[in-house]
Formats: sequence, structure tokens, C-alpha cells
Amino acid sequence: MKTAFIVTSSIEVNNQYPLSYIGTRTAFTADERLRQTVMTINSLNFLSNSDTVIYLIDTSENYQEYLEFFRYQGNLRFISVKEEMPEIHNEVTTHPNKSRCETLIISNFLRKYAKELDQFDYFVKLTGRYSLDTTFDQTVFNQDNLDKMFFKTTWSWEWVDGWGDSYQMVDQRAYQGDNRLNQYCTGVFAWGREKTAYMLEIFTVVASILNVPRFIHYDIETLIYYFTGSARHDIIETTWLVCGWYGADGKFFRY
Repeated sequence: MKTAFIVTSSIEVNNQYPLSYIGTRTAFTADERLRQTVMTINSLNFLSNSDTVIYLIDTSENYQEYLEFFRYQGNLRFISVKEEMPEIHNEVTTHPNKSRCETLIISNFLRKYAKELDQFDYFVKLTGRYSLDTTFDQTVFNQDNLDKMFFKTTWSWEWVDGWGDSYQMVDQRAYQGDNRLNQYCTGVFAWGREKTAYMLEIFTVVASILNVPRFIHYDIETLIYYFTGSARHDIIETTWLVCGWYGADGKFFRY
């Protein structure tokens, strides 16, 4: 099975454009973010074989420096958003909703590289600066699961009455028969080639929703769970672990 790792990356980040939920955009310098990105690529190197390609899709202004830096990784394609998707570069480096930026990058990449990506059987999306370990079981990437999506076990939160109408659009409590708001972790997830068109549609819709000011409080974790509801029977939940440092506040996590 041929696998493409799609790594969304922002090595250089401008703190003049804070995120919607915190008064900064990153807790790290570009040098620190580069070192963390090297850890990401190293973790994927251990999981790679001759049928693996890593697409590092980066938003940095000075992309030439990083393009040259990562030439040591033979199966890596460095994709500069500034160079290859200039029409979205300003927005994905300044927009206050991080999920809007990420879904805009992924959807544009999948469309622009559609012909090249036809060669792959499976696609794994990983957030830049995050790393995988031996819990990443690739045996599920087989001939039988090409029509499946793979997400870490559902995050589930008790509904907070104080939310009011803020989450009315994704309120599935009546259908679920409980009082929970569910999400899927998007630090790492995957899909088979037969679900590429479906995932592209979701990324496009989510990016569009998150560009509406009254929906700026939503995130990809909430919306991707909601919009995959119609294909829940095609989802395989995993126990993959991902670790790294939250970009905005610098806290380490492993979940």
C-alpha cells in the first residue's frame, strides 16, 4: 500500500496576528518550531518505506531556507504555500481561526495535487511539530479498508448549558440519546483513497463555515465529527498516540 503523509506546517509565525482564543499566535520562535518539525519528520521516517511520501505543506515567508534544509529527507516533498498557493498565503498566516487556516491549506493542496495523489492508497494527515510513535498501527492500511476513515477514539464532553445557542448547529443530543458534545482529534487522522473526494468536500465546507464571523468559535475537531456523521459506519476508531507542544501556549501533550 502506498501512503502519503500530509503534514500541515507553519515554521515561521507572526505574532502580530493572534488567534481567536488567545492573544498570541505562537509561544515559540521559528528556530524552535523548526526543531520540533524535524522531530515530526524523524518520527515519520521510522514509519516510512519505499512506498511512502511525506508532503510538508508549510506557510513560512522565507520558505527557500526550509526547502533547502529538508533536502536530507529523500522521500519528502516540501510544498510552500507562499510559492504554490499564493492566493491563500496571506489569509492562512493571519486569520484568527486556526482551523480555517488548516482546512483551507488541505483543501487547496488536495485539489492542486489531485493527479499526483492518485497514486496513493492511504492518506495520513498530521499536524506539523507533532510526532507519532509505535502506537501508529499501519496494518489497518490494507486492501479491505480503502473506503474507510481513521480517527482516534472520540473525545466526548458533557454539554454545558451556558453554551446557549453557540453550538446549536452541531447539537446531536436528541439523536445520540445523551447530553454530550463529541469531537474527533485532528492532530492525526487518515483515510483510504476511496474517501478522498468525501474528505475534500468536508474540508471545503468546514473552511467555508469557519470564514463566517458568527461561527469563528467553532473548530475542525467539532465540525469534522459532525460532518462525518453520515458515514460513521465507514470510520475505524484507533488508539494512535500523538505528542507535541501546543503552538499557542507551549504546553506539552501526549494523547
